[in-house]
Amino acid sequence: MICDAWTCLKAYTQIPGLEEAAAFLQTADTLPCGEYPLSGGNFVRIQEYETRPEEECRWEAHRSYADLQVILQGKEKIGWTPLEQAGEGQEYDPDGDIQFFKGNVKSSAVLVMERGVFALFLPQDAHRPCCADGCVSKVRKAVVKLRTGGEENL
Repeated sequence: MICDAWTCLKAYTQIPGLEEAAAFLQTADTLPCGEYPLSGGNFVRIQEYETRPEEECRWEAHRSYADLQVILQGKEKIGWTPLEQAGEGQEYDPDGDIQFFKGNVKSSAVLVMERGVFALFLPQDAHRPCCADGCVSKVRKAVVKLRTGGEENL
């Protein structure tokens, strides 16, 4: 997991697809919600939702894509823990590239995400997005899905 200020994103452009994603995100504020293709099988999802109490949010992990999460408006908490500490997972869904986790997973770190900060979750990371930071917040977020090469890279 990488979490940093948006202004520092250029330090990570050696990650394949990140430079194109950063350029695309310059226009994300004006785009309607939906999915937008990038090159190399990468894509961006623009989402809007209200945050929820932590106990209502699910832990998840991905195998074929890394998640670059960028808050465009609002505020949310995202829990993070190493995948090996996430416990028992539900069956992996290869079509959605998602695996949810059962039970009470303990956060190793909690990120408070607002505009100006990004987080990159890799296949070895479990994360719990959409959590309220004290009170419910309407969030507008871009999630860039960066292809990692799939399960064989775990």
